[in-house]
This record gives sequence, C-alpha cells and structure tokens, in this order.
Amino acid sequence: MSLEAKTELVRLLVEAVVRGLVDEPDEVRVGVNVGTRVVVLSVEVAREDVGRAVGARGAYMNLLGKLLTPIGFNHQIRYVLDRIQ
Repeated sequence: MSLEAKTELVRLLVEAVVRGLVDEPDEVRVGVNVGTRVVVLSVEVAREDVGRAVGARGAYMNLLGKLLTPIGFNHQIRYVLDRIQ
C-alpha cells in the first residue's frame, strides 16, 4: 500500500472519530501535510464544537495522538495531530 493510501486511511479515521464527538459533523475537515517521514494532520471544526473535539484538558486529542503512534509505527511513518481550529 502506498504512503498516500495509508495517509488517506488515517485521515478518514481521524475525521470519523472527530465527527462522532461534535454537534456539527458536516463542519469537520482534516488537512494533511506530508513530509519525508512525518505526516501532520490538522483538524478544523465549527467554532462552537472546539471544546467538544478537544475534550477536558485535551483528553480526546491526547487519545487520538496515542492512537496514531502505533499506526504510524506499523506504517513506518510518524503521524502528528497538529491542532484543532
């Protein structure tokens, strides 16, 4: 499987998880910036959903980051969850 295909699967996973957390799932966008060994994922949600997507003290985003670590290890690339806007 190519890096682009792996990255698209991870993007879809992050998007699906975040959509499940917010009140406006149609407003969720996940951007991808691919480097040589790092893929940075940035998440955009509706303004009123930022708190829901981040979670208390960043709990949901930390959990997503922890989920991406073993996936990246398996894909031999590092996935980084950049931010929620």
